Amino acid sequence: MMEIPKTMKAAVLHKPEHLTLEEVPVPEIGDDEVLIEVKACGICGSDVLALHGGHPRATYPRILGHEFSGVVCKVGKDVKKLTVGMRVTSTMEIQCGRCWACRHGHLNHCQSGRSIGLSADGGMAQFMKAPSRNVLVLPDKIDFEVGAIAETLAVGYNAIRLKARAGAGDIVVILGAGPVGMDVLACAKAAGTYVVISDVMKNRLEIARRMGADRAVFTMEENLAEVVKEVTEGRGADVVVETVGSTAARTVYQAVELTRPRGTIIIMGTNAENRADFPVTTFKEKEMTMIGSRGIPFDALERALMLLGQERIDLRPVITHRFPLEQIHEAMRVAEHEKDKALKVMIKPLAA
Repeated sequence: MMEIPKTMKAAVLHKPEHLTLEEVPVPEIGDDEVLIEVKACGICGSDVLALHGGHPRATYPRILGHEFSGVVCKVGKDVKKLTVGMRVTSTMEIQCGRCWACRHGHLNHCQSGRSIGLSADGGMAQFMKAPSRNVLVLPDKIDFEVGAIAETLAVGYNAIRLKARAGAGDIVVILGAGPVGMDVLACAKAAGTYVVISDVMKNRLEIARRMGADRAVFTMEENLAEVVKEVTEGRGADVVVETVGSTAARTVYQAVELTRPRGTIIIMGTNAENRADFPVTTFKEKEMTMIGSRGIPFDALERALMLLGQERIDLRPVITHRFPLEQIHEAMRVAEHEKDKALKVMIKPLAA
């Protein structure tokens, strides 16, 4: 059994725009919690939002990071199925188990729970704690970096399989080839669909092709509507997934135009202004369905890990940058400002 130090290095966000690397106490665990030695932690768009004070669920001071994996190094006395040495990841939502949403099984909508990395300390540290009920063991065939972003793959699985129920023969259009769009792409291809994905950055579309996209549309040069018309023989896509968020004023409108009658739109992108243009008459005339998708139901993470363990999905192409924890400021800068080069930026807390 490893000797656990009393202190650890952690990136602490004391308030918006004030992120510091500090030596802090290693977390004390409760009876139903586990202590995890963090091996990898991905930077998510929500981390960038929290850095600038733009995430509605972020509280301060906070250790960010909800895309993580590591090794169990200590377990509480009531923990039964997890043991020291297990390679693990975790869902981010810590549920209360008592509210209406929890009682009805809508665990990612807990009304009084907390979120690891936003309202509970996360993985941008050498150690972190998590409730044992949130933790899942990594399949042997996947490494810690892929294990860390299995959580993001679960977001894509929740959207394309549990919400849209897309399957073999469906034509899926994904607006945005960022990390979320890539996760939707991976799950959509694993389900047997034909996928058209669009973006304004060529480097991301090259990665999308490597991950199996049937058509990768560079919208600065190609007309996406014409491409969709061509591949669907004019009827429109069965499912359109909006993952951009920041351009929702345009892309939600576009999604309605691209979807076939009685088709489905999935909204995943987060829009800071919380508004979008919407062609309500077109939506009504097409008798369409629009569904919001957020968070990670536990069963979605289980399925995501199964797909990774079966080697039906390879997420390694989306990991473009790696930094030690000591370079957290540079890592956050690259994730936010070098999107023409960076897709998924990974923090390695024990790299130095």
